[in-house]
Amino acid sequence: MQTMELIRNQLIQKHIAKLDKWKQRYGHSEIKKRDEDRIMSISSFVPLKITYVMNHVRVCGGAKIVLEQANRLVDRNHNVSIVCKAPKPEWIEVKANYIQVPLQAEIAECIPESDIIICTVVDQVLDCYLSRIAPVVLFEQGDTYLFEFNKLDKQLQDSIKREWSIPVPVISVSKGLSKVIEENFEKRCMLLPNAIDRQYFFPKSDQQGKNGIVRLLMVGQYEVKFKGIDKIISAVNEVQQSGREIELVWVSQTDPSIPFSGELIVNPSQKELGEIYRSCDIYVSASDYESFCLPALEAMSTGCAVISTNHSGIQEYGIDGFNCLIADIGDTKKITELITRLVDSPSERSRLVNNGYKTAQEFEWETTIKKLEAYLYYLICSEQHNEEIDNRGNCLRIERLPSYLSRAEAIAKINQVQQSMQEDWCLWLIDGEFISPNYVKQIKRVVSEPIDNVYSLQVVYTNDVPEHPIIRRENRLFKKGEFFSCTSKLGESIPIKIENASQTYFASEWLDNVRNMYKRNEYIRVIDFIKSIYSNLDSYEQPVAIKWLVLALIEVQAFTEAIQILNDAIRIHAISSDLQYLFARVALLIGNNDLSVGLFKLTKETGMAFLLTEWFDAIHCTADQYLNTLLSTDRYI
Repeated sequence: MQTMELIRNQLIQKHIAKLDKWKQRYGHSEIKKRDEDRIMSISSFVPLKITYVMNHVRVCGGAKIVLEQANRLVDRNHNVSIVCKAPKPEWIEVKANYIQVPLQAEIAECIPESDIIICTVVDQVLDCYLSRIAPVVLFEQGDTYLFEFNKLDKQLQDSIKREWSIPVPVISVSKGLSKVIEENFEKRCMLLPNAIDRQYFFPKSDQQGKNGIVRLLMVGQYEVKFKGIDKIISAVNEVQQSGREIELVWVSQTDPSIPFSGELIVNPSQKELGEIYRSCDIYVSASDYESFCLPALEAMSTGCAVISTNHSGIQEYGIDGFNCLIADIGDTKKITELITRLVDSPSERSRLVNNGYKTAQEFEWETTIKKLEAYLYYLICSEQHNEEIDNRGNCLRIERLPSYLSRAEAIAKINQVQQSMQEDWCLWLIDGEFISPNYVKQIKRVVSEPIDNVYSLQVVYTNDVPEHPIIRRENRLFKKGEFFSCTSKLGESIPIKIENASQTYFASEWLDNVRNMYKRNEYIRVIDFIKSIYSNLDSYEQPVAIKWLVLALIEVQAFTEAIQILNDAIRIHAISSDLQYLFARVALLIGNNDLSVGLFKLTKETGMAFLLTEWFDAIHCTADQYLNTLLSTDRYI
């Protein structure tokens, strides 16, 4: 747990630093409201590469809507990916390509080639926007802080406003939510209402819900206070104490922290949820606020009479006395009266149910997904038009260095070009290296709105350590006039790879020396050199130096010393999966297979050491190969 907390804290600090840079360089940029008729008139003609970025995939309405959108877009022949740190969910079908992000990686590192990126919370926007992989849009469903923004302290409000100031378009699920966003952040939204999945949420049969006892349903977690679950329980208790027969049914994502005597269903599947709705007569929402209130609409579509507090979510489709009954927010007495009224009047329940069916029919997925699809085409076309304008100038130079230069000659050449070139930016490659044309396009997007004067890229060295490709962050993208120095701090990292590298002109001088000694099999020199310079390295370079030290110790079979160094290092540099992996290799070499299995499992869980300046490529896959071999032996079956 300490390892995961350390990783989390480092990522948070990095994110805050990026936001501060953004605030210093850019002011607020409002996205103009799109004409919805114009959006809907756009014809889709080619499949899109669409990537959704999600923070979690737990059972809730927000995650369900995102995953359903992705599924519907796949059905319309688009290539859809979902990028998330959590494992693939099992509670709902996922048709999209699901990419689980390693724990210590940033989301943008794992986004595939895309035509557009859809962020699902605002704190994802910054990294996705700065990566310039593709246009970014925020799909906002109404996080709690949006409705309680005025209650937050000034410092937190300012931090949230910085995140919302990033110039990306916003999709909102309701008029009420759009109003909140415009009031707090001066952003206009494109409206995309939620829809009902008719596969699970369809009307009840004539026989369902007719056992003589009224069943009342509530959905939500007790611990999420704005849902008002305690108010519903209190109201139902009052109705039951009046002598009326009523069963309370509770659907919760987690086990509640309070005793409950009614029927409790925890974390049901979508199919089970539809059946639960159809088994009930009344649905009650007592929330203080909602952006759309999908459960109440699902209740209407399955034949429940709906009671709700007058939050903005129910106002999207609810009409008091027509398809639902409405109480003021926080008015438990009124909720009690409305429940009593519907328990006593089956005819009124029936009228509300019939009108609810009509309302729910207006929220069809086909209409919603076509509107979303057209809007995505619109955004992509707008971005391409802007790129054509931006690319009329000669903004990017690609310069190749010969591979036979000395380090001093290469640095002199770099700085001579940097000072004399006409272009605004220069991407530096070395003979034999390769970068894909799509990455070059991405770089052109990056330099169109720079935050730093220098950017670091991921450079892949396949032959430094046998069978272990290495990725290094190196400053390779410089603004005109910028001087290059091997001691310079690494620039803003962007997830772009340069393949087939062999020369380390751009690496730190100490690392260049170590690498060259290792490749010449001068392992004792590597050991002595690293020990002499270790204390002068920063916290990101030290675990890299230890890696090379252990690699050399393994070559000279100094296993006892390697174990001592790794034991101490992993306590300090817990985020380095490379050290975990090397410890597992040493344990294997000395015959301690139990320790080796545990360390390979830890390496696989941790993933690649993205937070460092250098890491083994796909080390979690290599660890998995060793695990498969070890676990296939009789001892581990």
